[in-house]
Amino acid sequence: MEKTVLTSLPADRYKAKEVEELYHSRWEIEVGFRNLKSSMLNNALVLRSRKVEQTYL
Repeated sequence: MEKTVLTSLPADRYKAKEVEELYHSRWEIEVGFRNLKSSMLNNALVLRSRKVEQTYL
């Protein structure tokens, strides 16, 4: 399988395998945040709002 990843990391400092591992780690973090946000929505937990009166825990 071929993968294409764009990065601003310097090519002389990071090998392709290292970039792939960093990307995978970052993706796991993003999935974790998505899962947290989904569970918060199921419990009607609002952390941000344009109106102060709509923000509660």
